[in-house]
Amino acid sequence: MLLEELPEVVDEQVVPDYYEVVRGQLVEVSPMSFYACEVANNLCDLLNQYLVIHKLGRTRIEQNYAIPLPEDGSRVMRPDLAYVSFDRCPKDRPMSLVGLGLDVIPELVVEVISPTDKAEDVMVKTENYFRGGVSTVWQIYPKSRFILAFNDWTHVRVVSECEECVIPQLSGFTFKLADILPPVEIEED
Repeated sequence: MLLEELPEVVDEQVVPDYYEVVRGQLVEVSPMSFYACEVANNLCDLLNQYLVIHKLGRTRIEQNYAIPLPEDGSRVMRPDLAYVSFDRCPKDRPMSLVGLGLDVIPELVVEVISPTDKAEDVMVKTENYFRGGVSTVWQIYPKSRFILAFNDWTHVRVVSECEECVIPQLSGFTFKLADILPPVEIEED
C-alpha cells in the first residue's frame, strides 16, 4: 500500500500500528508473540532502571524510527526494543503528535525472535539497521535461549543464557539472559 492510498481518516504522515515504511510503501510487520513481548518488557524494565539512575537515555518497545538507507531515504523501521541516549535525543526534546517515526537513529535495537519470524527477514533487517547507522543489534532467541549480539554487520557474538550480557554504549550495565526469560509452561502430551 502506498502512503498516498491511506484512508482519508489517517494522516499521510502517520504510520499505522504494525507497519514499517519501505521504499515509500507501507509494509505490514507481524506483532511480537506474547512470550516475545514479555522478554522485551523484562529487558526494557532492566534497562530503564539503569537508565533512570544514570540519566543516560530511554528505551522504547515497538516504536517507529526513521532510519534512512542510501537507496531508501524514507525507510521507517519498528524494532521490538530500542535504546536512544539523551545525547542523540535530549529528554526535553519536543515531539510531534504526528509523523512517520522518531527521526533519531537508536544506538541499540533488539529483535526478540517470535515463532513466526523468518531467519532471512531478521538478517536483512539486522543488516539494514547497521546500514542506517545503528551501532549495536541484538537478536534474542528465547526458545533456544541465546542472543546473537552484533557490534557491526560482520562481528557477532553468541551469548548463552548464563553469560553476562553487556551493551558497549552502557558502561557498567550487565545482565544474564536467564534473568529476562519468563518460565515456560511445560506442555503435557
